[in-house]
Amino acid sequence: MSDATSRNGRRKLRPTITDVAARAGVGPKTVSRVINGKGVRPGTKEAVFAAIGELGFRRNRNAALLRSAQSDCIGFVVRDVSDPFNGVLMRAVEAVIRKAGYVLLAASCNDDPVLVRDIIHAFSTHDVAGTILAPAPTDQSFLSSETDAGTPIVFVDRLPRGIDGDAVMVDNVDGAAAAVRHLLDHGHRRIAYLGDSEAIDTAEERRLGYEQALRGAGLQVDSSLVDMSALEPQRVPSAVQRMLALEQPPTAFFTGNARLTTALLTSLHQMSAQAAIVGFDDFDLAELLGITVVAQDAASIGKTAATVLMGRIQGEDGPFQHIRLRTSLIVRTSGASWGIAVGGSGTSSRARAR
Repeated sequence: MSDATSRNGRRKLRPTITDVAARAGVGPKTVSRVINGKGVRPGTKEAVFAAIGELGFRRNRNAALLRSAQSDCIGFVVRDVSDPFNGVLMRAVEAVIRKAGYVLLAASCNDDPVLVRDIIHAFSTHDVAGTILAPAPTDQSFLSSETDAGTPIVFVDRLPRGIDGDAVMVDNVDGAAAAVRHLLDHGHRRIAYLGDSEAIDTAEERRLGYEQALRGAGLQVDSSLVDMSALEPQRVPSAVQRMLALEQPPTAFFTGNARLTTALLTSLHQMSAQAAIVGFDDFDLAELLGITVVAQDAASIGKTAATVLMGRIQGEDGPFQHIRLRTSLIVRTSGASWGIAVGGSGTSSRARAR
């Protein structure tokens, strides 16, 4: 009886890469890398070759030639690749993957879940070896089809929803608390928080840090001083105007990202109002304007995420990692001196920080 025929007379199906991957306990793309002589950890390579021997796998020469003709690419998806923070992040990722012989395919998704799906699908047609993704604030369970096929994904800036995976971000709670403590140390007690939608994990974590610092100083959290509807900067002026009209207006603002910080500065200028400011994320003009910020090291985030991804591509199969890097408070002048001039009435209220 031919080896190609089973005992019941039916022709046996030739083992596939998927069969080898299942036997070796790795993803199909890891098997493909072993077959094509790409970098994989020795232990993983041994497991793949053992599975190949046990199953009698023979690679399809035409398929192998097709795969070898494809570029080794890494996908990169963030809200906006033109954002300065994301630009630094992307360059750090590129520096790591180029050393391993990969090129980067980058795309902006504007936090649109439909667009994210389209981008990931497009990446899959380019046979990307892995993807670094800043997830939109929605369910990402659809990515399981990619990870099940052996394409590793490392998330940055936010934790994924509906699927687990490696993630690299900063300690948002600690960073926000440090920002608010800085304002408290300069005598401010009416401190407002402008943040992204609470549906975004980072915005919620920064709100928690804001509240922790206030309570640590024995202060109650005043909900009238918290606005998390300003997902887009154009919504900031109405939030600021409402807060400044309060009987006890804020003397300081903590902003949840650089976009909101610049929108706040514009709003205060247009309203002839002044207030102390500490923003989360550094930005180009912050030093010139003297804005105190909580800085994320985008380069370290990108380098760490790319290193984790390269490890997964090479066959590392340990538990998923959620890595949180520390932030740093860059103290300038905007958190120390302050005053509020209520535009239009000709009167103003000023106080000095103790």
